[in-house]
Amino acid sequence: MVDITALDDDARRKELADAEGWVIRSGTTITPEWFAAAPRLRGIGRAGVGVDNVDLKAATAHGVAVFNSPTGNITSAAEQAWALLFAAARRVPEADAGMKAEKWLRKELKGTELAGKTVFIVGLGRIGRMMAKRAQAFEMITIGHDPFVTPEAAESFGVAWVDVDDGFRRADVITLHTPLVAATKELVNAERLALCKPGAILVNAARGGLVDADAVLHALDHGPLVAAGLDVWPVEPPEEWTLAKHPRVVAAPHLGASTVEAQLKAALQACERLCNFLDSGDAGLAVNAQASVPDALRPWADLAEALAGFGAQLMPDSLEELVLCATSGIDGEALKVHALAGALRPSAEGPVNAINAPGLAEHNGWTIATRTLQDDAEKYVRVHLRGGGKEVVVEGTHTPHYGARVTSVDNYDVEFRPTGRFLFTRHADVPGVLAHITRCLADATVNVAAVSLARHATNGSAVAVIKVDGSIPKEARNALRALDSVREAHRIRLPE
Repeated sequence: MVDITALDDDARRKELADAEGWVIRSGTTITPEWFAAAPRLRGIGRAGVGVDNVDLKAATAHGVAVFNSPTGNITSAAEQAWALLFAAARRVPEADAGMKAEKWLRKELKGTELAGKTVFIVGLGRIGRMMAKRAQAFEMITIGHDPFVTPEAAESFGVAWVDVDDGFRRADVITLHTPLVAATKELVNAERLALCKPGAILVNAARGGLVDADAVLHALDHGPLVAAGLDVWPVEPPEEWTLAKHPRVVAAPHLGASTVEAQLKAALQACERLCNFLDSGDAGLAVNAQASVPDALRPWADLAEALAGFGAQLMPDSLEELVLCATSGIDGEALKVHALAGALRPSAEGPVNAINAPGLAEHNGWTIATRTLQDDAEKYVRVHLRGGGKEVVVEGTHTPHYGARVTSVDNYDVEFRPTGRFLFTRHADVPGVLAHITRCLADATVNVAAVSLARHATNGSAVAVIKVDGSIPKEARNALRALDSVREAHRIRLPE
């Protein structure tokens, strides 16, 4: 592990050349050019909630999974919001400044009691719920809004769900705990502030872009806001300091996660998620993941990837359509992205995984579909690949005692474990063909590990799936294709 934050760009590029994982905090920005400098990079761990310092589009295009720490700093963030609220309500900064200037401002600094007041919590995720729990302990009336939380769910943790404008009308305190997206940008604006009660307090410890700074400044000077506690800013550090310097603003330099405990928890969570991904390949927790696969479905995802990878290597270069079929009880939609990754990997120039597979498939113009098969005594997955006037169908299953196995290729009943290197042939069902094939491999010093054969007696055709040790030279494959009795010969490589 190397700390590259203090390195210059050239030294950083040298370190990144072999890096598979990269752990960062908010001070590091990863732009598209850094992905080009890290060809082996597989995952990024961001020690914090926000990932706006990572170019997610570039990460996804390069197949790099990006993990954050969504719960590492939630307690510290909630406590910071409360610190701002208490300081604003009781005018603590002004009192402290007065005492340090030897001024006894007891009469001038009259505050506001919070008990019995209504707090409007915008965003009812983890931090919002922690805010509600603490507000209720201080005997406050809790109302809230979150488009992804139902009124019934809000009621279960003691919050009355309201729409945004109603919340602004009813609140004595407005506290923001929502992500910054297009729908929430400048959610606190002049129109909504005009709805507030005289003497309302605004707290923002989420994202600076949630508020219109000019509107807040006007509301402080002309009403209805009596105070604001602000930990975050549209530009950090601010280019315009007027709002931060306002006498009734408690201002902080984005300290929500700046506690010893939060920094440790965020770092540990980011590293744990990244290391788990590097070890298992499961990108389900990545913020740019295309599909999350539960543990029970993971073996089927690996099988779908292997089936598609095997079939794609039997196809011409012009793959046009992939259809993933699964028996009921297997979530085909969750497996689809893994089948795409398997089909793309044999011909891709760079890394392919569940992160970038959908984008690559779309770029290639593939048609993707899933289907549910009729109930069967045995669960199985089938992958259809079509293109260039050809179709390949590969089927397989997974059982706890045996693991994954391919059970059929183009309706030939073959059985083998889908891992390692193979020679696949279609040939005439006549005596001596298999001997010719194995002799050709022996002449190339390729050792045969296992053979699975199947035939259609009615049309005199057969297939062989031969597992080998090591690689098969191209010359050996071409020699097999030159045999009159061999119609097709393909070198297949699947992950070990």
